[in-house]
Amino acid sequence: MKPKDMTKVFGIFLSDVLHADFLCDGLKAASLGKDGFVKVWDVALGELHSSFRVGQGHEPPSCMAVGKVNVNLFSVGDFNGVISVYDMRQPEPTHKFTVPSTPSALHLACDDSIVVSAADHYVYTWESFTGKPFLQENLDVSDIFTHPGGYMHYKLITGLSVVQCPDVHRDPLLLSIGMDRLLRISSLKSFEVFHQERLVSPCTAIATFPNLKYVIVGTESGLVRTFAFTTPSQLLEQERVKINSGNAEIDEPFAVVDPGLKAMVSRFSSKWRGVNFEEGDKALTTEEWFKQSGAVGTRIAPKDWGHKGSKAPLIHEHTIISRVSNASGGGESVRESADMGRVTKMLLRFQHSRALNEALQVCSRARIISKRSPEAAESVTKAPLAVLAVVRELSRRGTLPAAVGGQTEKELARLLRFILQNIWRPWATPTCLNLFRILLSKSVSSFLLNDR
Repeated sequence: MKPKDMTKVFGIFLSDVLHADFLCDGLKAASLGKDGFVKVWDVALGELHSSFRVGQGHEPPSCMAVGKVNVNLFSVGDFNGVISVYDMRQPEPTHKFTVPSTPSALHLACDDSIVVSAADHYVYTWESFTGKPFLQENLDVSDIFTHPGGYMHYKLITGLSVVQCPDVHRDPLLLSIGMDRLLRISSLKSFEVFHQERLVSPCTAIATFPNLKYVIVGTESGLVRTFAFTTPSQLLEQERVKINSGNAEIDEPFAVVDPGLKAMVSRFSSKWRGVNFEEGDKALTTEEWFKQSGAVGTRIAPKDWGHKGSKAPLIHEHTIISRVSNASGGGESVRESADMGRVTKMLLRFQHSRALNEALQVCSRARIISKRSPEAAESVTKAPLAVLAVVRELSRRGTLPAAVGGQTEKELARLLRFILQNIWRPWATPTCLNLFRILLSKSVSSFLLNDR
């Protein structure tokens, strides 16, 4: 299918565009800019239809969702923790809700009657037409006018989706992803978790078919993972086919398959080439699995790894795994270091400048410790990863310029020194270049550049 020559180019924002989506009628599109405006465009004419000022103060908006049924409805969240529901026929928001921290994901569910938002580890729900909290059955509520939030992930939630699939469950199904690498499927009415999948990297984007036939999840590593879920009606159909043919395999409900994964990784991703999908690994015990030191790449887990279901999970070569804690259930779990714990806490509290400065200090402390103890030399090579992780997270949130702008001249010099020391590393080059571009755009004083 060839695109038409008369491609429409819509008007210009004063800054970056954070979100864009078609309205449900397909005739108009809505876009959210970092300048704090939502603009609605006529798709056929390429002209501005209406504009709404949604930003408050100097903080940019953080997320947006448009109606799936109501063409006039959209919702926006900002870094002050305020979620506003707008009717395009009115200049002011019809309802406002407040969450304890910056909303990281937003979705309009159940024929646009429920606003679903995520902030930090929690999910909050409200009725979009009345402005009242949509309270789940098992929540302990002291104030019926305030939603307490449901704990869904143990790191920042990055994406939400809701589907109505009576074939699977009578309740609407909430699909959520987070930086903890989990995809969770739960009930929107009770927050009961029905199923979860762990991916190899923190999750950043999710899309679903309305009937839950396919779910697509994007991750930080560049991998796009597809899931196909077997619903009860499909299971009955497979049973009928098995009775007729005697040869068809039956997947249990919610068994995960990856229909095009082999073709995708072999064609598009050099990092994932040579992935070992041989089923022989699944027949090994954990001890036999670890003794095969010559095996490289991603491997299917051994039979006694502790997983459930007919499909064994994939263990990636770069994943930190402990056969003691994961396989036998004993031992202590791998815990975050104290330094990185402080950085994580600052990010969760959206203290962006402090998190960036603390990550740089982690590098400095690692170099000092390595001079005193030669055994700690390995930590020096891994220390830059803390800064890179923080820079990537701030870039994802759209707050890297603000974090850099909050640094003192001494801290800016330390940032520039970090770039010069690590830009030659292939895995750090893109992030360092992005950081250097932000430094230049912030008009760093000339003595910094001359000094370097």
